[in-house]
Amino acid sequence: MKLTKEQVEKIDGYVTSLRLAQFQYTAEQRDWSYQQWNKGGSGWDCLQQGGTGIMLILLRQHHSIMPFHNKEWRPSIIIESILKTL
Repeated sequence: MKLTKEQVEKIDGYVTSLRLAQFQYTAEQRDWSYQQWNKGGSGWDCLQQGGTGIMLILLRQHHSIMPFHNKEWRPSIIIESILKTL
């Protein structure tokens, strides 16, 4: 997936807001989201985020925004969902 510079900047702002919000997640939630990140492999590279940023995105998507549909792990689907809300 190719992102424009503007899209990457929007994602950067989103990750910054997640860091500032300091959401609390359980160890089980973090472990589950980590496994989904691992499945996505290099699909996350287009975000130009480190591991912490990607985990914050996944935790928020899996356990807050889409808690009843949290089986999604494909980077392109999750990234498109985030960009639609920004």
